[in-house]
Amino acid sequence: MLVAQGSTPAAPIQAPVRAPVYGVLPTHFLAGNPESAQYPMELLRTGLEARGARFVPPALLEDVLRANRIRQTDSISAKAARTIGEETEIRFLVASTLLSFASAPAPQLAIALHVVDVETGRRVLSSLVSLRGADFKGLLGLGEIVDEDVLALEVAARILEEFDSEGRPAPFEPEDLEDFLPADSLARFNHREFAPLELERVAVLPFINRTNRRNASRLFAEVLGHQWFRTAGIDVVEGSELRAALVRQRVRSLDLLDEELMRRVGEDLGVRYFLLGSVDRFETDSFRHGAFAPEVQASARLLDVSRSRIVAAGSVHRRGDDYHLVLGLGVVKDLTSLADRVGRELVALMGVKE
Repeated sequence: MLVAQGSTPAAPIQAPVRAPVYGVLPTHFLAGNPESAQYPMELLRTGLEARGARFVPPALLEDVLRANRIRQTDSISAKAARTIGEETEIRFLVASTLLSFASAPAPQLAIALHVVDVETGRRVLSSLVSLRGADFKGLLGLGEIVDEDVLALEVAARILEEFDSEGRPAPFEPEDLEDFLPADSLARFNHREFAPLELERVAVLPFINRTNRRNASRLFAEVLGHQWFRTAGIDVVEGSELRAALVRQRVRSLDLLDEELMRRVGEDLGVRYFLLGSVDRFETDSFRHGAFAPEVQASARLLDVSRSRIVAAGSVHRRGDDYHLVLGLGVVKDLTSLADRVGRELVALMGVKE
């Protein structure tokens, strides 16, 4: 382009940035009921719309799900995500799980949420927020939230921090796993040929539940998926993707999942590493040394299905008061937050080689 001498070149015309378009899948419930998650999800939507995001009508998404016989909505397979993207304007799908809920006068709310890019079928955002009204009580006993709607505002505000100013999933840097390695009673094993840096994608099999809490293993699976992605930056196979692969390989029961079947499932998914294990303790109020505190114990093994070898293993057992500092600070008082801490420490065990 010729520019007259002494004149200023015209700035290039930039195409307007397209607003992100979301579809919200029905919330999956491990606690509470549809009304429990309705308000915080409405607040999230309002907050994203204020930043320029758009949402397709729920009825339209329901029609697409029904037409394509997509019944599992706690997560979404890559194929289903692409189909939804082709048939709608949707760029991102939001899947959420209500992990815990208690109403006033002692409200409690925990939500796990992740966002899937329909073009790739991969998770691009993961958030887990667990709050109690009592968490806001100061040293003088003031500030406690006793209204569940006010607590929902706090939860939604923290989830919104994971999105940028235009309402898109914000990029993030994985954390240093060394910071989360348990300092005591480690039970860790790494095969000499295992290099954690080659771990880019993992499938989390349902954990064995050895507790008397019905949803303990399902809640912990949500935590592990979140922590693998958020803390270690590792892609997590969506639950629906794993279920579809098990069906394709005609696996009718996990009890029948031997090494050969796991290798075939891994080839189907394009994943080499599977995480399996158990939740051994999951208690809201465990009594020790004259005090009550939540308690979580979990064990995990990382299996390389291409070589049929367990390449890493770990076990973490924590009470909320294990994090006690001074003046009662640091104590983890709710079960979901403690499970999140335990999950992060397990991920550190799997992801850092001695």
